[in-house]
Amino acid sequence: MIKKIWIPILLLLFIYSCEQDFSLNAPYRDVTFVYGILDAQDSVHYLKIYKGLQTEGNPSEVVQDWTKLYYFDTISVTLTESKGGESTGRVITLDTTTSVPRSEGVFGYPTQLLYYTTERLDPTAIYKLKIVHRETGREIVAVTPILAPIVINAPHIPENVGLNLIGRKGNIIFTHVPNAKAYEIFQYFYYFEVSKVTGLVVKEGYVKRDITNGVFLTENNVNHNQINQEYNPSSIYDAIASELKVDPMVDRYIRKNAPITFEVWGGSQSLYNYLLVNKPTSGIVQDRLQYTNMVAPADSVYATAWGIFASRSKAVRGYKISNASEDSLVVGSKTSHLGFKYLRDYNPM
Repeated sequence: MIKKIWIPILLLLFIYSCEQDFSLNAPYRDVTFVYGILDAQDSVHYLKIYKGLQTEGNPSEVVQDWTKLYYFDTISVTLTESKGGESTGRVITLDTTTSVPRSEGVFGYPTQLLYYTTERLDPTAIYKLKIVHRETGREIVAVTPILAPIVINAPHIPENVGLNLIGRKGNIIFTHVPNAKAYEIFQYFYYFEVSKVTGLVVKEGYVKRDITNGVFLTENNVNHNQINQEYNPSSIYDAIASELKVDPMVDRYIRKNAPITFEVWGGSQSLYNYLLVNKPTSGIVQDRLQYTNMVAPADSVYATAWGIFASRSKAVRGYKISNASEDSLVVGSKTSHLGFKYLRDYNPM
């Protein structure tokens, strides 16, 4: 009896669906996406602002049209400066540019629209981002403090000595700056390759090593307004051996100026939160939280703005390496097969 009832109902629904045009889309909602990380040491500051799209066609084809992704002149974008909770009266209006190409990917490329300013930012100030939709008056706001420059205090090596890469223990010490929540440290080894046939430089490259191993340093690591991170100097040889391949057609040399460089990045609280939420997960459950510090009027129960507006700061310090460290690179057991020669023996053509 139950089957006799359900079969006609299903047939009726099928026939009705064939006769009627219908849309799977809900009513369109204007959803704005924002990505902007400010750094007071940058000469140009960029923000990416684009809109959500709705289509009943192939989404992958629609997003390839870059003209459909951006608001162009239908929004205004400003940064308002404040200190100590009071406005300084300074308002920076961002202009638009398409001069920065976008890499190949899902969205339209190589053209993209960015909002930018060349105004200098005060590292002791707080900036409020305001996006105003000219047609509707809808406003989106977000706030971030600016981070002061970080200073790397150690390793502190006399220039005529060079950094020792052979030891198993070293320390990277740098200043903790106000409003910084988290830090990462990277090490770079710079080299170049010379063709054995022509004697010409055919490549300048580097090997990058994550000293903090994907773990953020936070205020728990701060002592007397400094962070002291231990590391293993000799591990750079393992990184070089892992990344570089044997090439019998070239000789390799260390870069003359600062072949070893340390790079420290600091991020604000909002950037830290954003990175934590978006870190790769190896767990069985792949559901992700969503983080945004955009504040905008909600459309019913739907958020109408997503993204991140935050700040960061960077410090870079380069070092020569000791003669013993170069010996280990050229004739040591880990890297001797990679064709490194002594820089003193390099004779440019």
